[in-house]
Amino acid sequence: MSILVIDRKTVDESISNRETLREAKVAYEYINSILKYSDVRMDKETVKELENATDILKDLYECTYSTTYDNEDKKEQLLTDCSCPDCHNQLSVSDLIDYSYTCNNCDKNLYDFEVDSEKVWYLEETRELISPLFVGESKIRVVPEPILNKYIDCWSKHEELPIKDDLLYCKTDNKIIALDNSSGDCWVEEFDNEIDAKKWLLGIEECSEMEI
Repeated sequence: MSILVIDRKTVDESISNRETLREAKVAYEYINSILKYSDVRMDKETVKELENATDILKDLYECTYSTTYDNEDKKEQLLTDCSCPDCHNQLSVSDLIDYSYTCNNCDKNLYDFEVDSEKVWYLEETRELISPLFVGESKIRVVPEPILNKYIDCWSKHEELPIKDDLLYCKTDNKIIALDNSSGDCWVEEFDNEIDAKKWLLGIEECSEMEI
């Protein structure tokens, strides 16, 4: 495994700490998207090299965050324009690269889709302009309930599916129904809210699944 040694002085005197965090986060997300969603068949050596790259970026991110947090003159670079969905406190950049935000008041980390904002701190584009390959969330498609039901019916009858997407969910009066057909097994689960449904579809949280 590659080991990254970072000179804190070098980090401080190069591009801004926030820009270092942003670029490390973007590169990390891109590589993880390739590892998770690319249809290109990669050999074990290539996969290992990509995984090593994410480890290096994670080390860089954590070191830069620590350097920024410990420096009172630079600490404000960690602030974002977003608010916590629970306490409405101003959110900061997360200290963990797998998350996007942290609420110091609630003492918890948050993903992009848990925050009600069109902007994501590490992207210049709005959510709507993000490339589908860039984040797993954009692989998820919201559909009307009849389309989801038709999808399930066609899958069970081995007929042509109405749409090509394989990560879907629909909103009903009192629940969210999510469908994951990425493995071809057509798993379906019910949730009380969209955030939990998205976490399940992205493989962030485990739950009891029901196969059709």
